[in-house]
Amino acid sequence: MIVPSDRDYQETKDILLGNKPIHPDFGPITDFISRQFGVAPINIVYNKEVDNKRPSLIVCVEYEAQATLFHDPSNPPFLDKVKERLIVDFVKKLWDQSIHSKVKAIWSGNGTHRYTAKDIVIFFSAFESVAKMEANQRIPIADISRLKETIHHPELWEISRMGSYVTFFLQTDQQVKEFENSKEKKYWADLYFDLLAPYNEFGYFKRENFDILLDSKENFDQNYQSNWYYYYK
Repeated sequence: MIVPSDRDYQETKDILLGNKPIHPDFGPITDFISRQFGVAPINIVYNKEVDNKRPSLIVCVEYEAQATLFHDPSNPPFLDKVKERLIVDFVKKLWDQSIHSKVKAIWSGNGTHRYTAKDIVIFFSAFESVAKMEANQRIPIADISRLKETIHHPELWEISRMGSYVTFFLQTDQQVKEFENSKEKKYWADLYFDLLAPYNEFGYFKRENFDILLDSKENFDQNYQSNWYYYYK
């Protein structure tokens, strides 16, 4: 799950909302992870080996903090090797016991294919991260424009969103420093959170933890050639 339009995200959302169950083939894996690590996955997504890429198993948990528990703290976002090995060994043992030995047939949206534990890679993905993106992206552009008009501050140049973040662009780098801890910044964050609230379906955005980013047109022009593609690249 990377962006809200991903099929894996939409499927995981349906499972979380209770509209569909997790595929039964992956139930034993979710049960193992829950028992072993105290974290209950929402969904398991298998990607078969293709174009010389190793097969992968994406474990979808709900919260960002849960996904972090499985990462190597000294080398994120790579997984903790001990935890990864425990999961891989369980998956291999599980699939070795299937009626097709190491390879088992399952059904996917694109038709029947096979999956294997040989050289499999494990990833952990947080539903919360993508749901925040979805909530932020659902705010209509017209509402962002009206917010800018409402603020009507001479130093405010632009309001720009990317992913789950929003950046308020002032005119100069010096103004960014001046506004960083200002009452104006808190007020702007309050206004933006009010726009975000109707789309905050799962309540992952909390006002006490929410903040806006500040940057400048000066930085945008001088260091990114006034180009949004370069800025967000």
